[in-house]
Amino acid sequence: RGIVCVEHTLGRFLVRLIQEKARSKRKATFFVEVNMPSLTEKPDVIFEEDDLPYEEEIIRNPYSVKCWMRYIEYKQNGPKSVLNMIYERALKELPGSYKLWYNYLRERRKQVKGRCITEPAYEEINNCHERALVFMHKKGLDTGP
Repeated sequence: RGIVCVEHTLGRFLVRLIQEKARSKRKATFFVEVNMPSLTEKPDVIFEEDDLPYEEEIIRNPYSVKCWMRYIEYKQNGPKSVLNMIYERALKELPGSYKLWYNYLRERRKQVKGRCITEPAYEEINNCHERALVFMHKKGLDTGP
C-alpha cells in the first residue's frame, strides 16, 4: 500500500519500488531501514518517488562521481541524515574521490557549526576526517610519483 519494507540490498528495494510505482499511479513515500554512519541520526531513511531517477542512474553508473553529485545536489535541502547517507553510499563506491570527500567533509562541518564541541557530532566528523585521510593517502600511494 505505498510502503515497501526491504531487508536486503538497496537494489532489491528499487526493483520493488519500481514495481509498486507501476501498480499505483499515486505518489507514495517509501521507508527503508539502513545502517547510518552516525549514532545520533535516525536509522529510518525516506526515499520518495522523486528519488527514483537518481537511484536508477546510480544503479546503472555506481562509479560515476557526476551521478552521485547530481543526486547529492538534488537532496541538498532535505534532511541531513538522508544527505549524509547518500554521501556515505557514494564514498563506499568511490572511496578515492577527492571531490566527494571534500564536499562531504564541508557539509558535515556546516552541520556542527555553532554546536558544543563535546557533542557526539564532533567526534563523528573527526572520524569522517580520519577516514578521508586514510583513503586519500591510499590513493596517493597507488598513483605513484
